[in-house]
Amino acid sequence: MLIVHGRGQAIDSPPNVLRSYLAKWLTQFLEVQAFVSAQPADGGLGATWVLLRRANAPAPITANANRSGGGKEEVG
Repeated sequence: MLIVHGRGQAIDSPPNVLRSYLAKWLTQFLEVQAFVSAQPADGGLGATWVLLRRANAPAPITANANRSGGGKEEVG
């Protein structure tokens, strides 16, 4: 999937805020396998390619696999 977020018009513009937030946001989804800035022909730094997992593919086991913060049961 290609996400076009733009990169600003001025050469000396501040760092792309949308691109940095997008990078943080995409890491929160187990469905996102990888993402990378697009090639110049596809939008360059103004676009991001996102590789999604197949619906039936198992998600990787990570230290923070339960990102909702829940899952702990209280006994008592």
